[in-house]
Amino acid sequence: MVVMEKNQDTAAGGLEVAIVGKEAFVRVTGRGTFELGPGLKSFGLAAIGTGCQRLTMYMENCTGMDSTFLGVVAGLAFRLRQRGGELVMLNLSPRNSGLLTTLGLGGLIGTGEWRPGLGPPPPEMHKLYASADKRTLAETMLLAQEHLAAVAPQNVPKFKDLLTCLREDLKKIVPEDTRPEA
Repeated sequence: MVVMEKNQDTAAGGLEVAIVGKEAFVRVTGRGTFELGPGLKSFGLAAIGTGCQRLTMYMENCTGMDSTFLGVVAGLAFRLRQRGGELVMLNLSPRNSGLLTTLGLGGLIGTGEWRPGLGPPPPEMHKLYASADKRTLAETMLLAQEHLAAVAPQNVPKFKDLLTCLREDLKKIVPEDTRPEA
């Protein structure tokens, strides 16, 4: 479930989002982690479903990203590219920029700098509150790792063991609606 609320307080970290015309915006505060993955994926897919052709991510307050978060970003970038669109990350730290390079995402995800006076300011953002059950989180994690393995051949050995582990874990999770009555 994804809920957007107007909220100026970003001290707690997380994601803020907006859609203006055919462009979606995400501001990442704190670490981009697997816990944020399902919400980012839901928002991104909903934005693409409404016709958004560009997803701009403001990364100046992002302190790091894990592979699941990056895999979700890669999946959204790939989907946008298939539709003639693009995903752009602005104001990446050197460390986060290095993560894109290490994982071979440079050709898929655009990067750049934004500061006041360079283009329009970011739109008014809304805090993204997202919750995911255990199965949705596991499915998102698996798909994200598969995206990273598909993007660059050098990623396959990096994620081979993790993919195997995630597939096994997913088999053990019984969907909520198929559990026997207690």
